[in-house]
Amino acid sequence: MRMPKVYIVLVNYGTPGDTIECLDSILQNNHKEFQVVIVDIQNINLSINKITNWITDKGDSRFELIAEPNNNGFAFANNIGIRHLLAKDDADFIWILNNDTVIEKESISKQLDFYDENSKESKIGFIGTKTMDYYHRGIIQNVGGVFNKRTKFPDWIGAGKEDHGQYDSIKGVDHVQGASMFFHISLLESIGYMDETYFLYFEDTDWCIKALKSGFINMVCAEGIVYHKQGRSTGVNYLNDKGQLGKKKYFYFNLLKLYKLYFKSFLPYAYFFLFKKFGGRVYHKEWDEAKLIWKVMLTRSK
Repeated sequence: MRMPKVYIVLVNYGTPGDTIECLDSILQNNHKEFQVVIVDIQNINLSINKITNWITDKGDSRFELIAEPNNNGFAFANNIGIRHLLAKDDADFIWILNNDTVIEKESISKQLDFYDENSKESKIGFIGTKTMDYYHRGIIQNVGGVFNKRTKFPDWIGAGKEDHGQYDSIKGVDHVQGASMFFHISLLESIGYMDETYFLYFEDTDWCIKALKSGFINMVCAEGIVYHKQGRSTGVNYLNDKGQLGKKKYFYFNLLKLYKLYFKSFLPYAYFFLFKKFGGRVYHKEWDEAKLIWKVMLTRSK
């Protein structure tokens, strides 16, 4: 029987060292029927030269690099990779994987087994992994996520907890992290590509909601383990960096966008969240970010 072919899409944005470490881990995985499409954005830090040298050194045709001169966002870059692989017409599964991750040897095979075991009874959308902290290997980043019942805010299951296997029985979730999204190519027929209007942040959540609304169940394979550096792929660690206002702008704007599209009755909470952030920035005299948040709150979305 033919082994299912898995295409892995990586986006590199100026962090070739992280990308190469990720590629090394993929090369060591025990499922050999795979292909990796690396989409490089703007060739920052000599990325194309460094990644091309790695591919040449390995002499492995399963790795290929696409050079994209324009930075039109995370979804845009991933969609380039997806369209490229679909043109080959030999893909069974796609794994959207952040370049600042390292996978365990059995991560691909475990997700394939998980799909086979659960697709008989469930219409599976996205499969997430147990995503662990790269620097503190025993700490969970997430085991998928759920929408808070009172606020609809996307919460991460197990975030910051020590891993004792306490979340390994979780299967069905509302959303999975864009750092690791595994799915059968047939899903694209129902929900299409990533929404490129988000540019950065919440495009993965939007995609997961589209899957839910189309009757799919998003799930987590706890045995498929990925170690994630968190924020290295975009150059910012969520909202903790006092700089990077441009990236924070997308977080705040897209949070409101998500609520307006899918959770209109909970929209007051989104504004309450932003107002609390605004108050905190004023209190700490972080005026630039305070102005940004105020602008977001006053801007009408289309």
